[in-house]
Amino acid sequence: MTYGEKADFYIPNNESLPLNINDLSNWYKNLLSEISQGSYTNEELTLLKDKHNYYGKYFNEGTREFFLNHFAKNLKKAINYFFGNNKSQVRFLEIGSGCGNQLLLTAFLGAEVVGCDIKKEVCDLVKKRKEFYEKISKRKLNISLICEDVFKIDWDTFPKFDAVNFLFSFNDIQPNQKMLELVNQLLKPGGRAVFQETNQSNYYNRLFRKRDSMTLQQVAKNLKKYKFKISSLRGGYALPPIFWRFLPSNILSPLDHFLSASLFLSPSYQLMAEKV
Repeated sequence: MTYGEKADFYIPNNESLPLNINDLSNWYKNLLSEISQGSYTNEELTLLKDKHNYYGKYFNEGTREFFLNHFAKNLKKAINYFFGNNKSQVRFLEIGSGCGNQLLLTAFLGAEVVGCDIKKEVCDLVKKRKEFYEKISKRKLNISLICEDVFKIDWDTFPKFDAVNFLFSFNDIQPNQKMLELVNQLLKPGGRAVFQETNQSNYYNRLFRKRDSMTLQQVAKNLKKYKFKISSLRGGYALPPIFWRFLPSNILSPLDHFLSASLFLSPSYQLMAEKV
């Protein structure tokens, strides 16, 4: 653990692997200290705290336990999966990288990191956050940013990746089929992809939040066509935020884990696949 001058910061390194849920909880606590110490504009703080941005659920105390059960739990699984094959050398790409929390975390763990997002304002914020964390940790972070449409990039000029991550960005990148073709192109043999996304097979989403995107079953079927092995496919969570506001997490966590095995009950899913 490394400490900032005015507040404690949890700074992991390669020896922190495999991560546990307490590591992720400590990592997200950095956000609270960061916004008090970082010299961010109101517009930048709005990006971080936006309730439609998943970090917003962490800044809201009423949804923080839900956030840790959903996002932190599944990010822990994804990170450990990415680093499971080769702990020392991981080329990591996140498509739809947003405000950069996953980029920063994987860079601290020793990965060579590339983030791709079409929105200039979030790319600028990631650059500023990178400088902030380099200053408090006294470490250089190997993070490159591409602020462009993912389909307009000449990916042939890049070395192949060990890891490709989507955190609620895959459904928005249309056509999904073209994106899966690109994932196959980007990953080296043995490379791994993780999709965490809204589950179109969930009963509520079928009725009230129907989207023109692939179902998780279609994503899995298409990945298999490209000779990917599905390592894991399960729901991201089952119990909604209101439960986590009033009941203790030590009771809810095992129940939620049991219920989220059902893709019918889970509003989100996490799919992990390895290129054979």
